[in-house]
Amino acid sequence: MVREGRVFINPGTRPAYGVGFRVAVRKPGGRVASASSGLTINLDPGHGLAVGDKFIVGLDDLRYRTVTANSDTSVDVNSAVSVARDEYVINLGTDSGATSPNYDGSGLRIFQDMGLEDAYADSTVMTDSTGRYRYFHDGTQSMWELVLSGNTPVAYYLDVYDALALRQLSSLATDGTGTPSDPWTGWESSLPANGFVVIGIGHHKATSNVTVPAGCTVMGYGNGSRVIFDQTGAPSIGFVNAANAGDITLCDFYIDHDGGTAASTNAAIQFATGTGQSYRFDGLHIVDAAHSGIRIVGSAGVTTNVKVRGCSVIGAQRHGVEFSSDVTVGQIIGNYCEATNSVTLGAGIYAGSIASAADIVVTGNVVKGGFDNGIRSAGTDVSISGNTVIGCANDGIRLAGPRQSCSGNTVRGSGGQGIKAEDYASITVSGNTCTGNAENGVQVRFSGSQPSHIAVAGNVCSNNTLAGVHIRAGEDVVVCGNQCDNNAGNNIWIEAPDSQTVTRVQVAGNHCYKSGSTLNDILVSATGGVPGTVGYVSIVGNFCDGGGTGNHGVGVLNAGTRVNVIDNFCQNHAGTELSLVAGVYLRQNGTGTGVSATSAPIKGSMWFQSDGTADNMGAQVFDNGAWRDTQSQIVTAGITASTTQTQAGGTALKRGINEVSVCANANDTVTLPTAVAGVSVTIINNGAQTLRIYPFLGDNLGTGLDTLTTLAAGSNVTFTAFNTVNWEIT
Repeated sequence: MVREGRVFINPGTRPAYGVGFRVAVRKPGGRVASASSGLTINLDPGHGLAVGDKFIVGLDDLRYRTVTANSDTSVDVNSAVSVARDEYVINLGTDSGATSPNYDGSGLRIFQDMGLEDAYADSTVMTDSTGRYRYFHDGTQSMWELVLSGNTPVAYYLDVYDALALRQLSSLATDGTGTPSDPWTGWESSLPANGFVVIGIGHHKATSNVTVPAGCTVMGYGNGSRVIFDQTGAPSIGFVNAANAGDITLCDFYIDHDGGTAASTNAAIQFATGTGQSYRFDGLHIVDAAHSGIRIVGSAGVTTNVKVRGCSVIGAQRHGVEFSSDVTVGQIIGNYCEATNSVTLGAGIYAGSIASAADIVVTGNVVKGGFDNGIRSAGTDVSISGNTVIGCANDGIRLAGPRQSCSGNTVRGSGGQGIKAEDYASITVSGNTCTGNAENGVQVRFSGSQPSHIAVAGNVCSNNTLAGVHIRAGEDVVVCGNQCDNNAGNNIWIEAPDSQTVTRVQVAGNHCYKSGSTLNDILVSATGGVPGTVGYVSIVGNFCDGGGTGNHGVGVLNAGTRVNVIDNFCQNHAGTELSLVAGVYLRQNGTGTGVSATSAPIKGSMWFQSDGTADNMGAQVFDNGAWRDTQSQIVTAGITASTTQTQAGGTALKRGINEVSVCANANDTVTLPTAVAGVSVTIINNGAQTLRIYPFLGDNLGTGLDTLTTLAAGSNVTFTAFNTVNWEIT
């Protein structure tokens, strides 16, 4: 934030610019509550004076004193001083002056640049030729300004002092190891309502709950401000909110929850909101939580409105950040959680423990090395996006609630699934990268109820130990636009296990490469002792490249009701490109090595083979229990007619359109394929001599069984079969 001001002076006639004045920015001081004379000054609650701070009263630098002890409502000083009610005590911080101030105390850090990198010396800025001054600050604390002419104070400005109670907790004495020697007695239970508490640099031990009242902000100086909970005797303590207290902020300090010595039923921060609303946790660093790092329990019918941003939680025995039951309208943004769940299973981030937790956003977090799930949610209307989850012992991200979306996350090295969606409806898993996980990249599964209306789209799933994408029961599921590469299992597996159902599933537009050596790029199957039911599955427009090792491009086992395999292209598989069973509707799939049909028939189906070998006319139809060639409009040019001039030795025609370019001798010969009703074959004779044409053995070109016909050079003819024996010229 930027602060700009201007100093005017009155030389006796009219205001003039205050040129060359010094503006010293200092921590808040206090206001005198009652007149006194002696070694104690009574102040309004929430003053900002710490032990060791020096001050002046008002602008009187002759009343320059040092604080020797303090409480929330008073300070003791090094020598007697007289003060009047409502006078202000101006905090000079650690001023170097002995009997008079030098105005060089540390104050608050102010900067010359917006990036907060180039600090002003002594927290002091000069006015320019028009009396103006300007500085930047982080905006987290109130500031008092003291205007000086040389070393003479002439004015002060108090930043919103009357609206906010301010309290400074001074550093505690430490022993040689840096461990606090004694607690600050009683500070845990005396935080001000509707005020600020500034935790000073140093260690602050707590031996009981720190109760935060409504409207209170507790802030510190980052990791330099440390609150250490003493869990001796397992007291189960931490930061808690007062009953029904809301409008609370905790930010920018360090919490050591001492979880290495005790388990706790309280989190490091545990708020039960009741009727309270609005909570903010920013920039906290929490280590060794004896329970969860931050745990919020909502209240039914009350909008929680809670934000956890930029915090780190390391080594929590339970969850890192937990939004429990009834938390509504929450954000978990930009946090870091590591090595959580060492004692109690759960997740690094638990975004809603039951469906009553709702409207939660989890984005931009890093979860690493947890002992259970990385991110987990059983809440409703939860969005999980842009997170990175690395090396968690169980599932990377686990979705177990309705109307959840999971997008743009990176999950790698999980001990379970990369991303798991279970049981509920209206879940979207899109644009994620799942690599190197010990089970599947993405799995949709039945755990207690049938998952439905699931979209798995645009994900990259590679090098996982099982499948890239595994739909293990579900209905109304779309698996589209995913890239699944080098997974040791099937790249995409649609499974109906153990009496369960998978139905109304579309697998479309996916790119699969190199599945496990005995497995498939795409597999549809029913499994288990009592196999499940597969119904209404469409496999459409996918590209499957076996990389020379994958078994099949598309495999269908125990097809069930209506499985369609349409417009896919499969190549480079060690087995057949398509491995199918009865009941599969197959149409227009590009392949390299053909189709294996494990039982017949597959009625009305059609496929295209790319190489045109082994009597394939570009398409085949499975009809009446056998595969038969048809001739689509595929051209073979440059055919040489056989010089054997016999039916058996004639050059076999394999395409719908056949161009003979070489007919060296009169009556050199070609032979048609076997007749299939409805198939047409065109022959173009661009050779030099008359071409002899024979039917396939046992067929009739219209002039008798096995009887030839001829075609003059430069002519063409088309034959159409009207049954399995007879052709007509058309």
